[in-house]
Amino acid sequence: MSTLRHLFNKPVQRPIGGVPMLVFKLELRQFDDAIVFGKWLQQFDGVNAALEQLEQLKAGMPEREAMERLIATSLRLVPAGGPQDNAIELTVDDARCMPIVTTAEAVGQIMEANLDFFIQTLPALRMVAGSLGSIGSVLLSASSALGTSAIASGDTPSARS
Repeated sequence: MSTLRHLFNKPVQRPIGGVPMLVFKLELRQFDDAIVFGKWLQQFDGVNAALEQLEQLKAGMPEREAMERLIATSLRLVPAGGPQDNAIELTVDDARCMPIVTTAEAVGQIMEANLDFFIQTLPALRMVAGSLGSIGSVLLSASSALGTSAIASGDTPSARS
């Protein structure tokens, strides 16, 4: 495991498909895939998946490829009886070989590991951005004297030549 990854991104161990796995928070390098797959996930009403929605996960579709990359980069296999430091990285092919039920479980665990981003961090960022926006609009609308004196156009060096 990368030292910096382990320093900033402490994994949690969870069983997925009955196998001990390390689940990492999404990294910045995974942002594009998270957006593609997240947009697909947003269309569900929470219970029922229509076949039209699931069809977007067919091989070669952007949503499926994003999901496979997210699984491969967010999970590590913990060897039986071995320490977490010897966790084995998954490949996209490993993600493709998972049973569908295990794939759904893996996605659920990845989402749970990143839930704090959506329920704490993102709202906090929105609040800060809103505060900064309101401060900026007050400053822009405030009337104040110009910082420099106006120069008559005839007094400029280019006007004299």
